[in-house]
Amino acid sequence: MARSSDGRPDSLAYAEDRSQSTLTPREIEVLDLAAIGLSNREIGSELYLSEHTILGYMKSIFLKLGVHSRVQAVVVAIGTGIIELPDLHIDRDD
Repeated sequence: MARSSDGRPDSLAYAEDRSQSTLTPREIEVLDLAAIGLSNREIGSELYLSEHTILGYMKSIFLKLGVHSRVQAVVVAIGTGIIELPDLHIDRDD
């Protein structure tokens, strides 16, 4: 993986330059839900939007962040501070 002069992956440096000022609040909300593993259909249900609308948001997010997958989008968004790492603590009854 190519790295910038400060050691971060190039995709993070590229995204940081462009993302925080260009992602809309709704796109950030969609990314937050993607980060916890929701599908486009589940995100749509949560936000009272169609799956097709969520797909449009995801395409826009990919373009703005310079990525090609939802995993990359979430990693870049966390790495650049757009979203925070979700707390996925699971209580286990052992």
